[in-house]
Amino acid sequence: MAKTKHGLSAIRAPFLGLALACVWSGNLHADLEGRLGVLANALAASGAAAGRPVALLSSGPDGSAPNDPLALSLVSGMRRALSATAVAAIQAEGNSGTADALVLVLHYQAVDSGLDLHAELHAAADPAVLWSRRALIPRDDLPAGSLPGPALDDGTAGQEDLQAIPGPPRDAPMRRPLHWDLSLAYKAFLPLNSSFRAVAGGRLDGLSLGVSFCDIFLADLDAYHADLSGQGSLQSLDYEGVDLAVVAPLHLGPATLYAGPGGRFGSIYLNDSSLPQGSVSFGNNAFMAVAGVKAAYRNLGLDLRYGYDFTASYTGYHSLRLGGYYAFGR
Repeated sequence: MAKTKHGLSAIRAPFLGLALACVWSGNLHADLEGRLGVLANALAASGAAAGRPVALLSSGPDGSAPNDPLALSLVSGMRRALSATAVAAIQAEGNSGTADALVLVLHYQAVDSGLDLHAELHAAADPAVLWSRRALIPRDDLPAGSLPGPALDDGTAGQEDLQAIPGPPRDAPMRRPLHWDLSLAYKAFLPLNSSFRAVAGGRLDGLSLGVSFCDIFLADLDAYHADLSGQGSLQSLDYEGVDLAVVAPLHLGPATLYAGPGGRFGSIYLNDSSLPQGSVSFGNNAFMAVAGVKAAYRNLGLDLRYGYDFTASYTGYHSLRLGGYYAFGR
């Protein structure tokens, strides 16, 4: 069963393959309400609306209050997003607010890349802005056909009879550009094999360097070291490995829940002073399932993940991973 120590070259190929595959994959769960949820959580975090009723209004490019499907989608989507944050009492539809109410106005204007949305909060009787936030909503996150196509360079741009260019069918997946997260984490390994646990201990503390592609493909480089005592000439053990998983994400504003199957590919190295080469190693691969939650603020976030090994070539683990990440391309 023992074999000489080897590197991780044999397990790097799946890691690179997933990275290339992600280039052709989009985030299938991005939508208008997810974008509005970011604005709602920013308002809740500011505290500007705490304890006061809020009325919602929309304002088109000319400053009027439109009644088109896009305006209705923005207002109803923001209403649901604000209700989820429990930031304040939301006034009923069509109610512009009482004298002590706050008014959240959604100013929007179509641009080539999508919708320029500007949210402003002010008192019903005072135009002074208490809070504001701007967001660009890509075309792919809007209802199909709700915006005219990009401006043409043939002199027809700006004409009133410019027809809306139909978008993709409503059952087509909404896609976002490639994005990925880089994380550094503490990872605790809790062995399931009682014989291994009796030698190595009930908890092995390690480090994990991870990437998440499009919130779907996860890959971690893991390592731990444990000093041993009372085991004769056996001095310590080391672990090096890669965890790979494919998960289904559920986006809830700044939080993302995810779960899915995966695999662990690694080796355990036994450092023994009685051996001429100093150590021996053996493979310890496993089939596992993972579940976790990510919380983000702008490009920074925290990731808490639990893993369970269903089968393993030597010992499986319960694993807990807690780390911080930085998001690229969002």
